Amino acid sequence: TFETWGKENPELKKEWDAYWAGDISSSVEFPAYKVGDSLATRTASGAALLAFSKQNSFIIGGSADLQGPNATKLADTSDFSATNKGGHYIRFGIREFAMGCMVNGIVLHGGLKPFCATFMVFADYMRPALRLAALMKLPVIYVLTHDSIFVGEDGPTHQPIETISALRAIPNVQVLRPGDAEETFRSWEIALRSKDHPVCLALTRQNIPVYTKEDPDWKNTMECGAYIVKKGSDDPEVTILATGSEVSMALKAAELVPTKTIRVVSVVDRELFYKQPDTFRQTIIGKNNRVVVAEAGTRMGWEGFASSRNDLFCIDRFGESAPGGDVAKALGFTAEELATLISK
Repeated sequence: TFETWGKENPELKKEWDAYWAGDISSSVEFPAYKVGDSLATRTASGAALLAFSKQNSFIIGGSADLQGPNATKLADTSDFSATNKGGHYIRFGIREFAMGCMVNGIVLHGGLKPFCATFMVFADYMRPALRLAALMKLPVIYVLTHDSIFVGEDGPTHQPIETISALRAIPNVQVLRPGDAEETFRSWEIALRSKDHPVCLALTRQNIPVYTKEDPDWKNTMECGAYIVKKGSDDPEVTILATGSEVSMALKAAELVPTKTIRVVSVVDRELFYKQPDTFRQTIIGKNNRVVVAEAGTRMGWEGFASSRNDLFCIDRFGESAPGGDVAKALGFTAEELATLISK
């Protein structure tokens, strides 16, 4: 019986109970990133995944043949196979839909916390499986890297424009787009504790800086979807709501407009932030101030946040094939252009 098995295997029983309780090992320490450190959030994600997987043996998963680009390598473990069922890494191959179906099955089997990974733009290939995970309340984790036009040379076929909006549109799917390495680690903590919904981690290819966070309790505030990175003042003239790599862009833009008091907010989970009480959202955004949104994707869903349509600093067209910085300049999606918008 299960009771007998538990008595005979106390350590395994402890791991089993931890999984069902949603407990993440407290021995995983928060990384000692320094302000100014520059690394891609996919790289930070890989470090977080490795740290958590070493302390929580129920984590299992892999990539759709993009282990290197997705940064999903699990050290000190072998590949899962028909002859090695003790392995923790799964080589799914280039078949996102089948991968999505497999991780759904792993959750339904019970006792394991699966993740899978691909480029964000390829999330459309596994959308039916992802949608079913949301419908069945399965806590699958999707690592979706290369999350914007800053992918660069792979061109418009690989540069997500509408993808993150499409993911947010699926009921019961949590989409986290962290703005730096610290937020990425915290996002993994949140994702691993999910019990009744899938979580998508939207991660950058390009390096972005770790920034100062003026909210001393930002790790907890972030669980409400957004927190203040740069306060500006108690009554700022402009608040920039930004996600992912655009948070550091917003901070740079704020520096370029010293004549205005500007608040910068990192909206890691837009839908969760939207669901918060009006009083909380007002505390984060401010009162009677102009609100500008900055996200490297379609404006869809942001209309209720920005002060006007012109204050949506977004991208509603496909990208170009060139280095990421050149693409941004060609599309007018730079800190300088954002500063120009703010200063109007």
